[in-house]
Amino acid sequence: MSGVAGPSRTLSAADVLHAQLGVWYMQAPYAESDDAACAEVGVCLWLARLVAGVEPPPRSYAEYLHLLHAALDGNCAFTNDGRRGREAHVHSVSDWLAAQVKRMESKPNGVVLLLQDLQGIFPLEPNNPPTQDVRRRIGRRSMLGIFLRRVRLAVMRLDEAGMARLCAEMVDYIDGTGQEREDKAPQRAQRAVNKRHAAWLKYEKAHRAGDYTGALRQMSYFFDMFPLGAPSPIKVLHHHALLHLAYFHFETGGLAESRSALKDAIHMARLLSDTDAILACDSLVRRLDLEARDEAVVGLTTSEVSRPAIRPPYELDDLWEADHDSNEGAPLYSVLARLVEGIWLSNARPQPSRQISLGPSLPRTSVARSSYRTTSREARIWHELGHARVAAPLRESCWAASVQRARAHEAEVRLECASGEAWQLAEAGNFDAALAVLLDADLCDSLSAQRYARWQAEVLRVVWLQARRRGDAATMHELRLRRPEIEKEVDGVVAETLPLANYARPADVGEGDRKQDRPAAKLSLLDSLRLARELATAQQGAAALDALLSFLAQAERQDRIALHRQGLVLLAELQAEHLDMAAKACATMEEVLPAALADHNAEHRGDAAFTYGRALLARGQEEPRITPLAAVWFDRAAEGAHSAPGPPWQLR
Repeated sequence: MSGVAGPSRTLSAADVLHAQLGVWYMQAPYAESDDAACAEVGVCLWLARLVAGVEPPPRSYAEYLHLLHAALDGNCAFTNDGRRGREAHVHSVSDWLAAQVKRMESKPNGVVLLLQDLQGIFPLEPNNPPTQDVRRRIGRRSMLGIFLRRVRLAVMRLDEAGMARLCAEMVDYIDGTGQEREDKAPQRAQRAVNKRHAAWLKYEKAHRAGDYTGALRQMSYFFDMFPLGAPSPIKVLHHHALLHLAYFHFETGGLAESRSALKDAIHMARLLSDTDAILACDSLVRRLDLEARDEAVVGLTTSEVSRPAIRPPYELDDLWEADHDSNEGAPLYSVLARLVEGIWLSNARPQPSRQISLGPSLPRTSVARSSYRTTSREARIWHELGHARVAAPLRESCWAASVQRARAHEAEVRLECASGEAWQLAEAGNFDAALAVLLDADLCDSLSAQRYARWQAEVLRVVWLQARRRGDAATMHELRLRRPEIEKEVDGVVAETLPLANYARPADVGEGDRKQDRPAAKLSLLDSLRLARELATAQQGAAALDALLSFLAQAERQDRIALHRQGLVLLAELQAEHLDMAAKACATMEEVLPAALADHNAEHRGDAAFTYGRALLARGQEEPRITPLAAVWFDRAAEGAHSAPGPPWQLR
């Protein structure tokens, strides 16, 4: 802002000229023509833009006059009759301003003359009339009025040294030597700033490309240089460097190195009383505790591990904890409720006063999140709860919000939204549309090395589902070779032989530094359901029932409604085919059938209709009148084969 922002702001030569031009506007005779009046309005608007900081202040007196001339004749179209008077009007204003500048230069403390003019226009007491002739009034509380009164106050508070400095600056400004000194600003400091910013850009580029050695080197180089203009307490950036180093090792799987760096960061942050850094350290400590390999900690949800009573607002911990708890098997409704509650508490808590900003060159470990990031996580939870119609508009809204921003972490949101949308389309049988979503050019361009592995896994999941439904054994074999755990991620496996891959960690990280890999809760449920289905296919009714009841209990406890519904359909099949409980099977299906038929998954809809038909057929042996209804449901199941070709129930 070019104007005097307050009494403590240093008065500049441009501010003096702004104030002098304000005096001219209030004392100048009334314009004799409409063209001249229009020019005066243009000067007033230009002065307001300068005071408000909309336009940068002129760097020299010559530039000031040039912009003043443009303001006088550039805001209106002069008539032919008034063109000859335009030059005279412009020069009259310039000559008046030049005379005032010469008057101030003629005395050692010539700026005092401006103070006398301002005191005559704006008396100290608001009720006192002006002592000088004023033809136009500027409100005392208007933007220009406040600026002029602040200039008067700043001049009144100048001591002899300050007055001499301002007069010398006026001489340099008028002669143009001030601009030359500004052009010759310290080049060494500018080079340091450029090097520091370049180091961070190289760090982001290396991290994006998966060059973790280069990223670590550039991050160390970045913290070796202090931000330009940072006050001395904030120049101590060692604990920030250690905190970033700890988070870097945590992100890449080096838990031992992360703990070591974090311990030193906590020690230095406490010595410096950096509250924000201490809170960020506490957040990382909790993540390390939950990722620890100790059996006393593994398997706990975040609600079972204490967290600090004072939490920073808008933190990413809520999102990370929601992911951790859902993977550990916590009830999804409670995860969603705590996520929404955390958002409400963060928004309701009064915001702390901001520290001095060091600009974009000092990113914090705990990045402030916005609502669309949380919306994408809510959409995923709603989809896992079995409410795809609720998740779809949430994903659409957060996708639109993330596309409008070009920052790096929006790529994660877009990938999550694209993955959820593509999987929902694939489950519905629209495989071409699903692949089109994942192969979007903008999405692919925004992927980093870590996110590329996840994106590739999402593409292979869609292709696997399509190949499995079509019975394409060759494609399925090729996909198993490319990604051995693909079958487990989509359909579950009976015998677990491979650990769950962690896509966010590079392959060369030592196993001793990692948390012991174990399947997520959803994958364990898929394995249990697959086991029960395989036992039923093998005519092992009793064993299948035991495995299925265990699965149903776990799915209900975790609020996995869609999986629980699949288990009930399988239970009805067991009751009808293996347990001679046809009536009970029909009752089970009638309970679950409305929700099953409304499922977006075409395969699940067809499986439910096919199972209900089998239950009616089995019951028809006792009640022949029910048998024709079975044919109706078999026809309905066959219709679903067009959108979900080759589901398992067609191959039995």
